[in-house]
Amino acid sequence: GTGQCADFSCRPFIVEEDTLPTFKAVAIPVTCVGNVAQTNGQIVLSEFKAGYTYQYSLGSTFNASATLSGAAKAIPVGGVIVSNLVNPVTTQNYTIRVYNSNGCYTDVTVLLTPTVCGCPASVCVPLVIRQTKGPKRAGH
Repeated sequence: GTGQCADFSCRPFIVEEDTLPTFKAVAIPVTCVGNVAQTNGQIVLSEFKAGYTYQYSLGSTFNASATLSGAAKAIPVGGVIVSNLVNPVTTQNYTIRVYNSNGCYTDVTVLLTPTVCGCPASVCVPLVIRQTKGPKRAGH
C-alpha cells in the first residue's frame, strides 16, 4: 500500500531458475570399405532439449579457443553434430559443450576408438589342421 515499504524492501520479485543442460553423447567409430577406413566417424547427441546449442573440441577438456565446430550452433534434430571424423591411430578424446538459452553449459567427453580394417596378421595367418594322434585307419 501507499507509504508502506518506501525503500522497496517488501516488493516481491521473481527468480527464474534454469538448470544446467543435460544430454548424452556417443562417438561412433569409422566404418570400412574393404581394407580402407572411411572418414565417417560421428559424434551423436541425444536426450537434449530443443533450443540447446553446442560446440566441440579435441581433447579431454573443452578448448574454447580451438573449437572444431566454430561458433555455438543449434543441435540438429537427429543429434549428429559431426559425421566426417577420420580414423584415429589411437583412441581420441572429443569434448562437447552444450549451452542452454541462458548461456549456462555442460561438458561431456567421448572417446573415438580406432577401427581396424581388414584382418590383422595375428588372426589371419593361414592355419593348417592336421591330425597327429588317433586310431589307425584300416588300409593306412
